[in-house]
Amino acid sequence: MLSGLLITQFWLGMTINLEVNIPVKYLDLIQSPIYFGSHCACILAHIVNGLALLLTSLIFLFLCFKTLYLSLKICTIFILAGVIGDITNGVLFLMSGRFHLIKQVDNERRQRSGSFCN
Repeated sequence: MLSGLLITQFWLGMTINLEVNIPVKYLDLIQSPIYFGSHCACILAHIVNGLALLLTSLIFLFLCFKTLYLSLKICTIFILAGVIGDITNGVLFLMSGRFHLIKQVDNERRQRSGSFCN
């Protein structure tokens, strides 16, 4: 289950990075995911999948604390920290408005072919 969520999250992230034109908006921590998620289905799916990864990681953490294996506990703590770090990085990326610098290079190609979101 976790590997399927990770593969889907990776695919959605690459699709958004390569194919979706994101408008430049400087919003705060709460408004960024709400605004961009409500305006683009790909970004909304990416946000929902990230929250599903967070929930799955929390469930694994709580289940693993019932075991006696210290190595399993440490591993799931690192997994949860990685997921939280990735979510933080994604929200900060939306808040920064810097994605327009990445997209300027191939803006002509996007105008000719269109994008996933309008």
